[in-house]
This record gives sequence, structure tokens and C-alpha cells, in this order.
Amino acid sequence: MQELAEHLAVAPSTVTAMVKRLLAQGYVERSHDDVNWRTVWVKPTEPGRLAVHVFHQARLNSLRCRLNSLSEAERTSILAALPALWHLVEE
Repeated sequence: MQELAEHLAVAPSTVTAMVKRLLAQGYVERSHDDVNWRTVWVKPTEPGRLAVHVFHQARLNSLRCRLNSLSEAERTSILAALPALWHLVEE
């Protein structure tokens, strides 16, 4: 849970609450490590994977529509900025 909290840049208590809600909705399952009982594994269920896929597709469609509303010059400017943005993300 600590590692997940660090990855999401939130407090561990926030992750615990999020995981509890996702468990109640059937989107994730939680288990304890066989060797270290303090280690908790959280993994998506099939409905959880499907929900992420649907959400991802909706975000892509929304972005596609917004990009299509831009002028050619605006899209060219965005393309020119992508290498710098990619560099920022990789750091």
C-alpha cells in the first residue's frame, strides 16, 4: 500500500480508502504475501480491467475530438512540442 501511495503521490490512508471502495465494487482483489504478511498485493479483477479499458478508450476519443477541433497550425505546434514534453515525462 505504501508503494502504491508513493506512485499515486497520495497519503497511505487515501490509498487504503480507495482500495476499500474498489474492493466493494469488485474492481480489485487484495491478498497478503505468503512470505511477509505485512505486504499486501492489490490486483485488478476482470471487471476492473474492463473498466480501465473503457475509461481509457473514452479519454482517447475525447482527446481525438478536441484535437480535430484545432487548426492545422495549432496541431503542428503541438507536434513540434512533443519531443520536449516527452523529455519532461521521462525525467
